[in-house]
Amino acid sequence: DAGAKAKVLLLNRPFLNLVNSHKNWDNGVKDHARVIGKYSRHICDELMRINDDDIWIPIEYDWFAREHCPKAVLLLTKFLEWPAVDDPETFCNSTDFHISSKVVKLTPSDILWIKHYALTE
Repeated sequence: DAGAKAKVLLLNRPFLNLVNSHKNWDNGVKDHARVIGKYSRHICDELMRINDDDIWIPIEYDWFAREHCPKAVLLLTKFLEWPAVDDPETFCNSTDFHISSKVVKLTPSDILWIKHYALTE
């Protein structure tokens, strides 16, 4: 088969951190949580229909933290069929990628609302 080959990396991030990053979008934190929740469900539904581990994999945002980065690099190079990185540890230490230092600054009532409604609508 000489055609193009597509692969999907689903980059997951803790939901509350994701919502908090742009809590002023979509008319505020609750509506933004609803929008993100709907997109997340749609993406997951579509990927579940594909049901092929050779086409897509989930990658956790936090895997790129220093202690997990070498494993993430090995997983990515294998999945994407890239040449192996000789020294994943050195590669991880040389990258400019940094885990977000933003702290969730949502009110307790917003957090409860998001967990109860935005993730179940």
